[in-house]
Amino acid sequence: MFNPRISCLFEVDDNVTRHLSTELNKEDWRIMVLHYLGLDHIGHVEGPHSLLVRPKLQEMDHIVKRIHRRFISWVRRNK
Repeated sequence: MFNPRISCLFEVDDNVTRHLSTELNKEDWRIMVLHYLGLDHIGHVEGPHSLLVRPKLQEMDHIVKRIHRRFISWVRRNK
């Protein structure tokens, strides 16, 4: 039986995030797919009102802001 408290709720996302800076600093790609699963898993396992949802959403907000800042710096540099 699936245990809702196992680390897979966070481990996959942590592994994606761990490589994000390295990939954002490269310029050898035209598209990047970041497969974050944690929020989806939390929703299915704990439900949409879980106490884990807010911190995971905040984490994803931070990731999107990092990517956005990097894109802005590329645009400014390449004008």
